[in-house]
Amino acid sequence: MKQLKIGVPFLRTNGDKTQLVAEIREDNNTFELWYETEKEYACFLCPERIDAFVVGILPYAMKKSLDIVSDATISEKLELQLNKFLIPTLTKYSKIFNSIKLETPNKSDKQLNTEKACGTGFSRGVDSFYTIQETAETLTHLTFFNVGSHRSTNNATEEESSKLYQERLKTTIESAKLFKLPLVSVNSNLGHHLNAKYVQIHHFCSFSAVLAMQKLFKNYYYSSGYPIDKFSIKKCDLSSANYEAYLAHMLSTESTSFYITGLGKTRLDKVKAISEYELSYDNLNVCVYTNENCSNCEKCCRTELELLAIGKHDLYKNAFNLEMFEKNHKRFFTYMFKHQNVSSYKEILDEMHKNGYKFTFREKLEKTFYNIIIKLLRK
Repeated sequence: MKQLKIGVPFLRTNGDKTQLVAEIREDNNTFELWYETEKEYACFLCPERIDAFVVGILPYAMKKSLDIVSDATISEKLELQLNKFLIPTLTKYSKIFNSIKLETPNKSDKQLNTEKACGTGFSRGVDSFYTIQETAETLTHLTFFNVGSHRSTNNATEEESSKLYQERLKTTIESAKLFKLPLVSVNSNLGHHLNAKYVQIHHFCSFSAVLAMQKLFKNYYYSSGYPIDKFSIKKCDLSSANYEAYLAHMLSTESTSFYITGLGKTRLDKVKAISEYELSYDNLNVCVYTNENCSNCEKCCRTELELLAIGKHDLYKNAFNLEMFEKNHKRFFTYMFKHQNVSSYKEILDEMHKNGYKFTFREKLEKTFYNIIIKLLRK
């Protein structure tokens, strides 16, 4: 089988930043994969391990049927979990991931963590606000990563994704001051070497950035994409969120443990929770495309409908353009009725009925019409 070789990691200064770098070689193609952070956090980067590089590049290698080889050291726990459990499991249930082996003879079970920090990502979205709220007593750091999500936005170019990341980072730094917690940013070129949709592998991408700094993070909280009753390894090709509870365990090391928060909560449950959290009112950002809520994309629309359903829409007047929402009210409701069989929109409608929301006669007819269409299409 063909191989992908990971070189020995090293540190490199890049202006006022420091990079953790490893050479990746595949046949005649060679490139450097790097993770970059502020100099004040450079001491927590881990050239002693290839853990970050293995986790980040694993989906790429499995899609291309490339055994991963390296003379550098890997965490013993991670190597065992990948070779014996995760890779065989994904191979069995996936149509896009193929069986490969990690050929990494140099293993170590040495504990690298020195700071015992607890971190979570801060994207200013519903999930991140919820996790901050839930873990406030133990949380020591917030993070913001560029590992693929900004490039996946509207198929952005490398330049566009870099610009969007910098814009979002600047805003996030200001918002993070509200929590009086340090914000650790990690920039990377990993997103430019992905060969799968970001939604399929986003846990691998984010966890790889954390493992690049496992001297700092002992525990890392990652917000759930779906409640635990939606867990399905058979749907692993659709999204890594479908099996995230399993992934969190499989990608943990002797030094850093991953935990998925909110597994018992639906999206609407989280919205209800953060609607009691005043810091979210002016700072919530869920938009797929821009640094501020466009109040027009599907995710903005869905979040505003959720807030409307629980009677908290007006509290977010500085986060969303309520005037635009009213202007596009009919279109948003039509979209919801068309997708009322989708769990996220079904729970919005259920909540509206529960809270006595007054639908117009036209809206009632439209909802009934699309309900009939959905049932007919199922037959």
